[in-house]
Amino acid sequence: MLKRILAGGLAVVMAVGMLTGCGSSNGNSSAGTLTTIPEEAKQDIISYLTDGAISSEETVMTVNGVEIPASAYFYQWAYYAGYMAYYYQGKDETDTFSLDKEINGTTYKDYLQENTRSTLITSAITAQKGQEEKLTLSADAKKTIENLADSVDENTRLYYATTLKGMEFLDTNADYSDQLKAALFAKGGEYEMTKETLADYRKDNVMAAKHILLLTTGKSDEEKAKIKKTIQGYLDKILADKDPASTFEQYMNEKSEDEGLATNPDGYTFLPGEMVQEFEDAVSSLKVGEIDPEIVETSYGYHLIMRIEPDMESIDDEDLKNKYEDETYQKVLEDWAKDAKVETTKALDDLDMDKVYDKLTQLQSVIQSIAQAEAAAAQAASSGSTAS
Repeated sequence: MLKRILAGGLAVVMAVGMLTGCGSSNGNSSAGTLTTIPEEAKQDIISYLTDGAISSEETVMTVNGVEIPASAYFYQWAYYAGYMAYYYQGKDETDTFSLDKEINGTTYKDYLQENTRSTLITSAITAQKGQEEKLTLSADAKKTIENLADSVDENTRLYYATTLKGMEFLDTNADYSDQLKAALFAKGGEYEMTKETLADYRKDNVMAAKHILLLTTGKSDEEKAKIKKTIQGYLDKILADKDPASTFEQYMNEKSEDEGLATNPDGYTFLPGEMVQEFEDAVSSLKVGEIDPEIVETSYGYHLIMRIEPDMESIDDEDLKNKYEDETYQKVLEDWAKDAKVETTKALDDLDMDKVYDKLTQLQSVIQSIAQAEAAAAQAASSGSTAS
């Protein structure tokens, strides 16, 4: 993951924005008070973010004895924080991301910690398995790691709260993971996909559905309540009709606000993980031809759902194979990790992550401004050169 994220350098930073401008941990951000990158951050980014409590190359977590440096831990944390902030959907433009906001009853702060540690447990387990199998780095990974200092500049590393050592740790383990996965699914491997395996997986996992969607994105609670009442009326009439499937089709064509309806009039055929979780869970709970008697709410809005026969021809064998391998490998990783001995340091456990987040967003804002100024200067120079 790391090399894909960082490969674009600050071009990615500027395009995505990640954490900056998304609010502070407690809604009282002081982001923007910095005007330059502090020397302390350049000397040791993690020490800077933690007010000297933890250094970048200090071990903050061990998994079955595999030591995880702070620079790897905080990269994962910063990445997930940025991802969550970027995709956060508030009730209105004043409702910005913060660590104390909740997702499914859990604060983003706790969710970040859980996801960061879970990812690093997996990374460490693959390191351990790689050592047991006496794996060596692939040629591509070795080249990537050798060129890290040149391919990922200092400001990008600071932006993602990491160092060359943290990047090397994660890239090495990612390469081991790729090799372990390839061996499991190779011909003669423990999970080789045969024609029979492919057929069974297709039968058990390909789903299809039609739906009626009323959008709620950006709506107030009062507006959402009215929308829910409207779609409940549709559902009541559909279920009361002697031919509910036909009535469902009628309401779908006349009332649905799904922009994809025009190109998918016969519904959506999909694999696990391709739809939002609430939608997928609802479809998987239904029999073909059955209409969900409940309204399903997702980040898009309110849905009425009818499961239909999937269009098997629309699912490519290669896509199916990749999905099978990804799902199966994830289960293997979870099995490897379930009995792992995980320890974190007191210094990490005692950190005030609200302060860390605020300092990181301030720093990222400065780095973004520098990148934008450099891009503007380069464009101006290019325009001047062309004009002459």
